[in-house]
Amino acid sequence: MWTKIVNLCYEVKYAFQRMFRGYGDDEVIDFDVHFIKRVSRILNDMHRNCDCYPAYKVNSLSEWRWKLRQMQYYLARMDYDFYTNADGDYELSPEELDEELELNKQRFFSLLSEYFYNIWI
Repeated sequence: MWTKIVNLCYEVKYAFQRMFRGYGDDEVIDFDVHFIKRVSRILNDMHRNCDCYPAYKVNSLSEWRWKLRQMQYYLARMDYDFYTNADGDYELSPEELDEELELNKQRFFSLLSEYFYNIWI
């Protein structure tokens, strides 16, 4: 019970920080986790709602949606939680996990860099 009260106080604190600063301390602590979650939601919303595409970069709306899906795919695989099993253990060795995370990060940011100024609805 006491933990729930303390957590509620922190949530109120973070809500006020987000209201006045635009971000909360909880987002700073786990920046990578918050980045992945937020950008994933944005890309998912764009994929569902886009009805136009950057014609000088891609040939069709379906190709543009495919690019957005690719970004989502690599972004999801940048999250450590993606590689955990039901017991909470990692499915890969530490070396393999680091290699996989780095590879997906490079692929995601390569696509993001290529289409950065074209991500709009």
